[in-house]
Amino acid sequence: MDSRSHLSAEVAKSTWHCGESPMEEDSVVQISAMTGWLIGVSHNKNRGYQCWIVNPDLDVLSDGTFYSTSSAAMSAGRAFVERYR
Repeated sequence: MDSRSHLSAEVAKSTWHCGESPMEEDSVVQISAMTGWLIGVSHNKNRGYQCWIVNPDLDVLSDGTFYSTSSAAMSAGRAFVERYR
């Protein structure tokens, strides 16, 4: 099993999922890059901050959690990338 297959299997087992939610009321407030990965934070005025990830396979992933601060959302995204890259 190559590393990408392993990564895909691990992601599938985690609580993170591929998202298709529209960003009508959301605005992107922060983007960070790590080799092969993008970590983004968007803000929804009614729900708070949400983290999303673009992995090396170009899948967009989110844990579905809304955070009270952009820092908390970014920390969640960075922790995910550190764990699975």
